[in-house]
Amino acid sequence: GKYYLYMPNAFTPNGDGNNDIVAPIFKGAQKVTFRIWDRWGELVFECETQNCAWNGSFNGKPLDPGLFIWEAVIKYKKPSIVRYSGSITLIK
Repeated sequence: GKYYLYMPNAFTPNGDGNNDIVAPIFKGAQKVTFRIWDRWGELVFECETQNCAWNGSFNGKPLDPGLFIWEAVIKYKKPSIVRYSGSITLIK
């Protein structure tokens, strides 16, 4: 369709050059807010640019493997704002 969002469900930030970062892939957005929380509800990543990606770290330190919750709030021309969410597994 005209608008879409794709987000992988796992990534491996281990420095091998494959799947070391995670980011939503979308089309047709005018503005994006992307957030990730750990299992205790602490916000570990946030950005408001269309070309941002998370490398699995928080405050400059790599996080342990686990499940994280993500949310992408995307402003399109029509409909105006769409909220997507899901989970992603950090694997090492």
